[in-house]
Amino acid sequence: MNRIKKVLLLALTLSLAACGASTEDPSDESPENQVSENFDLGGSVSGLSGILVLKNIQNSNSLTLNDNGDFTFANSLSTNDPYAVVIDTQPNMQICSVTNGTGNATSVINNIQITCHDIAADSYLISGTVTGLESGSLTLSLNDSEFITL
Repeated sequence: MNRIKKVLLLALTLSLAACGASTEDPSDESPENQVSENFDLGGSVSGLSGILVLKNIQNSNSLTLNDNGDFTFANSLSTNDPYAVVIDTQPNMQICSVTNGTGNATSVINNIQITCHDIAADSYLISGTVTGLESGSLTLSLNDSEFITL
């Protein structure tokens, strides 16, 4: 009888051991087996008094805004997707700038800030594109009084 108890106890112990946790590391999963999350891309705009078009140049998604407040792009981003939000079209008689507009999606992005300011009626917006500047800096001058270093 004592021997039967020992055999049953051994069988029970082995059965319970077989039910134990896996020793595999879940971080060893191949990327195709890992689940990707989707994250909203957005933020807030202030000072807007016209129509503003934003663009995420990483995936060509555009968003038209005509009011201050929170915004969210229609298409969400997958885990680690890059994003780069820029002003595609400035509002009439305003200049807007983007803060926190670039990164990689690791959580919901809701901290992009768009700030718009009126341009004085007797002012003109000057813009351009610099290409081929591989190193160093470039300083632009307006009538030898205002300087901008790129």
